[in-house]
Amino acid sequence: MTMHRIIPAFLVVFGFLQAQQISVSGVVTTVASGEPLIGVNIVVQGSSQGTTTDIEGFYSIDNVASDAVLAFSFIGYETAEVNVEGRSTIDVALGIDVLMASEELIVTGYKTERKVDLTGAVSVVELEPVANATKSSPLEALQGRIPGVYIEQSGRASGEVANLLVRGLNTLGNNSPLFVIDGVPTTSPEVFSSLDINTIGSVQVLKDASAASIYGARAANGVIIVTTKSGEAGRVKVSYTSKTSSSNYNRRPVPMTAEERGAAMWQASLNDGTDPVAHAAIYTYDWNGDYDNPVLNKVNITEWVSGDASSDMRAQKNPGTNWQNETYRTGQMTDNTVTISGGNENSQALLGLGYLKSQAVMRYQDFEKMTLRLNSTHKVSNGLLTVGQNLTIASTSEVPEPTDLGGSNMDRLAQTMQATLPVYTESGDWAGPLGAGYSDRNSPVHMLYIHRNNRDNRRKIFGNLFAEISPIQNLRVKSSFGLDYTNSHDWWVEEAYQTGFLGRATNSLDELNADRINWTFSNTATYDLKFGDSRASVLLGTEAIKERYHYQRGYKENFVLNDDYDYILNMSAGTGLQTVQGTTTGFQLLSYFGKVNYSFANRYLASATLRYDGSSRFGPDNAWGAFPAFTVGWRINNEPFFNVDAVSNLKLRIGYGRVGNQEIGNEARFGLYKPNYSAMGDLRSPEWTAVWLGQGTAYDLNGVNTGTLPSGFSKEQTGNAALKWETTDEVNVGVDFGFNNETIFGSFDYFTRETKDILIKPPSPAAAGEGAERWENGATIENAGFELALGLRGDAGPVSYNVMAIISQAKDKITYLPDAVVKAYAGNVEQTIIGRSQTSIFGYESDGIFQNQAEVDAHGEQIGKGVGRVRYVDRNGDGKVDSYDQMWLGTSLPDAEYGLNVELRYNDFTLTSFLSGVAGWYRGDSFMGFETRVSSGMNFGKHALENSWTAQNPDRTYPALSLVSPNDEGRTATRTITNHSYFKLRNLQLSWRIPSELRSGLGIPPITVYVLGENLWVTYQNTGERKFWGQDPESLQGVGTRDTLLDRGQARSPLPTRISFGFNWDLF
Repeated sequence: MTMHRIIPAFLVVFGFLQAQQISVSGVVTTVASGEPLIGVNIVVQGSSQGTTTDIEGFYSIDNVASDAVLAFSFIGYETAEVNVEGRSTIDVALGIDVLMASEELIVTGYKTERKVDLTGAVSVVELEPVANATKSSPLEALQGRIPGVYIEQSGRASGEVANLLVRGLNTLGNNSPLFVIDGVPTTSPEVFSSLDINTIGSVQVLKDASAASIYGARAANGVIIVTTKSGEAGRVKVSYTSKTSSSNYNRRPVPMTAEERGAAMWQASLNDGTDPVAHAAIYTYDWNGDYDNPVLNKVNITEWVSGDASSDMRAQKNPGTNWQNETYRTGQMTDNTVTISGGNENSQALLGLGYLKSQAVMRYQDFEKMTLRLNSTHKVSNGLLTVGQNLTIASTSEVPEPTDLGGSNMDRLAQTMQATLPVYTESGDWAGPLGAGYSDRNSPVHMLYIHRNNRDNRRKIFGNLFAEISPIQNLRVKSSFGLDYTNSHDWWVEEAYQTGFLGRATNSLDELNADRINWTFSNTATYDLKFGDSRASVLLGTEAIKERYHYQRGYKENFVLNDDYDYILNMSAGTGLQTVQGTTTGFQLLSYFGKVNYSFANRYLASATLRYDGSSRFGPDNAWGAFPAFTVGWRINNEPFFNVDAVSNLKLRIGYGRVGNQEIGNEARFGLYKPNYSAMGDLRSPEWTAVWLGQGTAYDLNGVNTGTLPSGFSKEQTGNAALKWETTDEVNVGVDFGFNNETIFGSFDYFTRETKDILIKPPSPAAAGEGAERWENGATIENAGFELALGLRGDAGPVSYNVMAIISQAKDKITYLPDAVVKAYAGNVEQTIIGRSQTSIFGYESDGIFQNQAEVDAHGEQIGKGVGRVRYVDRNGDGKVDSYDQMWLGTSLPDAEYGLNVELRYNDFTLTSFLSGVAGWYRGDSFMGFETRVSSGMNFGKHALENSWTAQNPDRTYPALSLVSPNDEGRTATRTITNHSYFKLRNLQLSWRIPSELRSGLGIPPITVYVLGENLWVTYQNTGERKFWGQDPESLQGVGTRDTLLDRGQARSPLPTRISFGFNWDLF
């Protein structure tokens, strides 16, 4: 073949190879998490040919030249250009674009701002780590994850938190933050708790006054801004999330068995110098009768409770009734959510439906929540006008935990009921205490059972309608009409019963219906402009709020049928004592506000805010208050002189702001009178019907103003038209930083604040007469602290990691109180609360046990001192132990809180752990008494017998058992106020996104499955005098404040260990 033929043939073959077309496919994921990216644009460079990734991150392009270049782009991520090089499979991982990330928008109040332009202290909550948490309330899931936000769990099935603080305590009254959900403000944490966590899009916390001042009068305790998810343009998407969990109290105190308690009572009698025969109603003893060298051979338990077979209650032999096993069960929770979203470029909508049912570990304590979420937006007139709505409808129902005589909660009864007492009689009825040696406390199982049908019901409608118009470029005018409505329907039935010597002769119904409705009408105008290197934004607005609260409550006794709730809930069926009461109240708030943001050259930032609020809660002379704020920021890393490549972000922030507080109730400024009728029972304690309101001076309805009258009006409160706002002034200094393209990032803030004119109600002297108490402005508090957040993310071979650590501290101190109020707080005339936290604890310093008589004699005067008793320190050296020897023992609010979240990803697997803890937390420890004392009616911990001092064991550190407590060893002291600081593994989760190649074989859509453990491990101080005596310091097992209108003193419950299984399924 000649050369002139060979060369053209070669060129033809070469050209054919160059133009060879192939099909290319693959999966696009994120570098940080390995999760598939949906909607990534893939384009063949130099052509219009391209495609986008599907819900699994998968793409496919046909007819691609083998030497082509593919460009992968997605908002917020770096663009990747990949040479095909003849490959048919190309998987790509996109990293976050640091420059694009700077454009992230944050909701800060009535508007959004670029995150990099923020000059106030604002925390943005990462929601992905908590999305799978098996919690009844979103607030529970946020515990320990936000620097500066302190949350205490209650342990209740509803998930209601026991305490929620932003930057500690700022006033002497209500310290709860303001919630703003989709632009609608509410002071009720229940509204946020009613949301389904799967429908929440973002959560921001405005912590300092400069950031929160835009909300003025209600922002003194911080602002939590919640934005729910919205629909997105594109095809309809349906997702289904389901989780189920089992929970138990794996850490329980260990009570004495029936015989061990008998031995403890024997020992206590010997220590007291009394004859153990005093316990013959329950125990008899085989012992040597020698008080100097006693030997106990055997404890005998009587055959019948009260010693008589007619009681029909057979005493339980060793080990006896395990009341905790009888009271507790394996808790169960199921949570299911369906979310449907979609739309086009002009209209988008999202519908979320959720159902949660929780059965607590304590029997019969159930909670149910149903939610509906509907958000939609619509653009009309070519985008000139946008209208929409955000709507949440929620229904919750909870079985409230009862309390027994003396306010005893069920958990405490489960630990302290005597093991000899049975749950049931021989004939199958409920058993109860009878005869000597048993306390006047009911069986917790019985109490839970007869209150199982009581309910606290809530129906909530929350949301807004809004319209936004852009008449000219960069100008947006928005109006929003918001509704916050709660209907409460609670009922509490007390059945008649008789168990042992305890009983209730008359049954009763206490029922309440209440409505709280809050309307919010806000109007804002926002104008953004840019000129040269300058960027500015101006916000002007007005807001009107009106709230009305109305309730009616009725109480009636003596229903013929005792346990037929369909019958009893008809109040007209009762024939006995009845009482009715009700009230209507409300308030109004009118506000004007403005904010200006300015940025020059992306380096110099400034912001100014002013809000002017008028509240009906104050008199006409002080109804209005002004709340300004000013902040500046400096993005040092953008300066031309700053040439440190390793620093990707360095911003200094300084701000000052003033916020207010109006949370004093709607009647604080008024003089109040109440009707006084001698025939009306006290609804606050309906079971004590012998307590009448017809006592004291009454003012006759007909004008007779002399004598003590049987009916009329009695004075409760003196009015004060001069009441004015509490004001909090705060200075915040902060720095945001990032290194190596944000692989290391974080922030640090230091703040100091002062709250003046705190609203208080001092006690009035008796000489001032009836109803002389009134609200006044009269206290000052200072608060200071810091917050540090530090993150680290990157890759270590095939494993990507994301670590976030936080620590925060807030310390308050009272700097001024009127003399009449100082006495109401801890301390004495020599050491007052001034200069200390309002949560400070004042008590004695204990110093071990008197081991012998010589030590007793050498000690100063101490009432009840003796061998084997607790020794208290004579701190002032005056030779006696009295109230002037007390000292400050700590605070019942932690000094600091910290948390650590670690996320590891490998291929389709993700392992996440979250640890958190508190330091410097001191509280009264009920477990200390449980483990170190005995009494004639209750049971106690096994350690009380094993470790208490005896003459034969003088080296033991627990005091000698006693039934008379001559030394007052339950007093507030270093041994009873113990260290509740802890560090715990709060969550540990392993998730697996089932690979597409496996799913395609099974024919199922994308799905992620996971297993989650909660409250798995805890460490705390368990040695030394101030050790915690229980099993979990976070479980505050006592009667606490309860958000219920019947106010039965809801007890806090222990925090269970929970194991959950779930899946997130993108159906299509």
